[in-house]
Amino acid sequence: MQLYKTKRFTSPPVRAVFPDLSKPDQFGKFKISVDLLNHPEFEEILTQQADQCVAEAQAKLETKKKPASSTSFIKDGEYKDVPYRRVSFSMNSSRKARKGDEVVEVPQKPLIVDASLKPMNKIVWGGSLVRVSYQMQFTISNFGVHVKPVLVGVQVLELVGPSGEVRATDLFSAEEGYVDDGETPEVTEAAEDEDSVDDTIKDGRDF
Repeated sequence: MQLYKTKRFTSPPVRAVFPDLSKPDQFGKFKISVDLLNHPEFEEILTQQADQCVAEAQAKLETKKKPASSTSFIKDGEYKDVPYRRVSFSMNSSRKARKGDEVVEVPQKPLIVDASLKPMNKIVWGGSLVRVSYQMQFTISNFGVHVKPVLVGVQVLELVGPSGEVRATDLFSAEEGYVDDGETPEVTEAAEDEDSVDDTIKDGRDF
């Protein structure tokens, strides 16, 4: 197998789709996909980088081989009847390294940082606003010639929850007024009257 990797690139801010960054997926890969329909300028950048990768690899590896398409890593489809166009970045959970005369498997994982570049361990959910660090990789193997973006790391600019919830600070600014004391009020007799209406919000999701 012959392999060539470009220098590292960084994406513009994009929305994450089905990220697997806290642990590898069933195929032993960390990965994250991002939306391209709303970011056509990023698709143009990826296309240019892939074409450049092929040219550099051909010169470095002294080969005329090239993939049938340099952007086959861009996928179109539908999810719940909604069309999408995405690119996926992946990293194997281990890599081969030489230890003396032996070749061993060494664990690896992508670097995940917050907006201030502080390493973070929280789960990154789909819909989060991120920037992706990656390299273009050119490979010649028994399966053919391929170009794909390889994941290096992710910077989380806006973290959302498992159902797309955003943090309170993303919606509001602090104001003077009521401050919750954390205590649960006692139920009064009036509140137990069958004609009374319980309009207490049970959960933040009721908003």
